[in-house]
Amino acid sequence: MAEIQDCVRERETAFEGQFHLVQDWRQRLRGLVCMPMDRNPGATYVVCPTVYARALRDMFWHGGSFSMCTLSADEALATCRRKYEERGLKDLGAWRKKGRFGDMYVLPKHKDPARWRSIAPAWNSPSKVGAKKVAKALQCMLGSLVRGLHFNTYSSEDAIKRLHGWASHLEKGQGVMTASFDITNMFAELPHAAILESLEWMIRMMEAKGFDRVNVNCRGKKLAMGKQNRDGHFPVKFDRIRKWVRYELEFSYSLAEGELIQQIQGIPMGGHTSPSLACILCVRSEAQFMYELGTLRKRILGLRLMDDVAVFVRFVQEKTESACQARDILEKLKGCYPSSLSLERTHADDGTPSFLGCRILVDQEGPKITSVLQMKNQDCMSGDQPLTFQCIQDFRSYSDKQTKTSMIKSYLHLIVRCSNDAALRDLPVACLRKELRTRHFPVPVIEKVVQSFECDQRVRLGREPSIHEGWR
Repeated sequence: MAEIQDCVRERETAFEGQFHLVQDWRQRLRGLVCMPMDRNPGATYVVCPTVYARALRDMFWHGGSFSMCTLSADEALATCRRKYEERGLKDLGAWRKKGRFGDMYVLPKHKDPARWRSIAPAWNSPSKVGAKKVAKALQCMLGSLVRGLHFNTYSSEDAIKRLHGWASHLEKGQGVMTASFDITNMFAELPHAAILESLEWMIRMMEAKGFDRVNVNCRGKKLAMGKQNRDGHFPVKFDRIRKWVRYELEFSYSLAEGELIQQIQGIPMGGHTSPSLACILCVRSEAQFMYELGTLRKRILGLRLMDDVAVFVRFVQEKTESACQARDILEKLKGCYPSSLSLERTHADDGTPSFLGCRILVDQEGPKITSVLQMKNQDCMSGDQPLTFQCIQDFRSYSDKQTKTSMIKSYLHLIVRCSNDAALRDLPVACLRKELRTRHFPVPVIEKVVQSFECDQRVRLGREPSIHEGWR
C-alpha cells in the first residue's frame, strides 16, 4: 500500500505545474473561439466571436453559392424525404429517420489564416446509405476510363508510380518541362449545368462500352462494371445515378449559425459523392484537352489528385520547335478547365516542383526524374526551429505502444514508395528520427522499428545524415 501511495504522490507532483498552467490558459481564453488550423490540427487558432461570425457570414451568406431559407429545418427535412421517395431513390438506401442536416463551420487556412476553408459534415445525413453506394459507383466509373485521357489519380503513391513509369521511357537527348498548379474554387463555383453535363458524358462513355450498371460490393471495396447483376453485389444502374445527382443538387441543405441555408451553386459540400463529381468534371475537361493536342499528347503526362495538378512535357533538346511546342502545351493547359475554375502556379521555374508532399527533381542531362518525400517539418528540423505541424502523437500520450510503432512504419512505407532513389531517402528518414525524438520517443524504440522495417521490406535506409545538409 505504501508503494502505491508513493507512486500516486510522485505523479501528482510531476504534473501539478502543468495542471495549473492549463487552468490559467483556460481562464485567459474564456469567451474566445478556439479552433484547429486547417491541415494542421495540432495548432490552435484563437479569435474573438465577432471575427468568426463575420467569416461565417462572408462564406455562406454573402457569397453567391448559398441562399437563406425561410423554411425550418424540420420542414426542409420533410420536403427532402418526400422528394426522395417520389423519385424512387429508396431502392438505393432507406431514408434515415434520425438523420439531420450538418452544421457547417469554417477553419483558418494554415498558409494564410486570413482565408477560411468551409467544412460541411455529412456523417448524420438522412440519405447517407444510398450516397455511399452512388459514390462507390462513380469511383468505379472513373477507374474504368483509359488513363491516357485524363490526369486523375487515386493517391500520392499512385501518382508517383505513374511518374516513375513515364520517366523510365525517356531517351537520350530529351528534356522535360514541368509545372504544378492548384485548382481554386473547385467545389463552390461550379454551375449545376456543367456538373450534370460532365456526369452525362461519363455515363455515355460507359454505355459505349456496353455497360448499364455498376455492381457495388456490399461488404468490401471491390467494384465492377457490368451488364447484369452479380452475386453479393448491389446493382446501381446509370438511371439511378442520374436521379440521385439531380436530387442532391436540388436539395442540398445545411445549417450555419443555427440558420438553414441551401447551396444553389457548386458541388454539394460535405457529401459522399462530392469528390467523385468534382473529379468527373475535371476528367471531362482534361479529356477534351488531350483530344485537342492530337499526336502531341504522347509527350505529356498529367497527374492530378483532387485540386493539385502536375504536368510533365518531354521535348527534343536540340530542336527549338520542340521546346516551343512544350511551352505552348503548358500555356494552353491554363484554359483547360471551366472558366469558373482557375489555375494558380505553385512553384518557380527551378526544375524542382513540389507535388503531393514530394519534391520532384528533374535532371535534364540524363534525362532522369527522381522524387523524394519531403516531411512537413523538414525545414523546422533543418533550422532547429519549433515544430510547425503537430502531426505525430507524443510518445507519452494515452494510446497503445503498438499504435505508435505502427505510425512510424507507415511513415517509412511512405518514404520508400515515394522515393525512387535510395540515396535520397536518408534525409527524410533523418528528419523523421529527429522529430520522433522531439516527441519523446526513446531512441531504442525508434531504431528497433527501423531495423524491423528494413528486415521486412528488404531495404536499406542507410546512415543518418546531418539534417543541415539540405537539398543540393
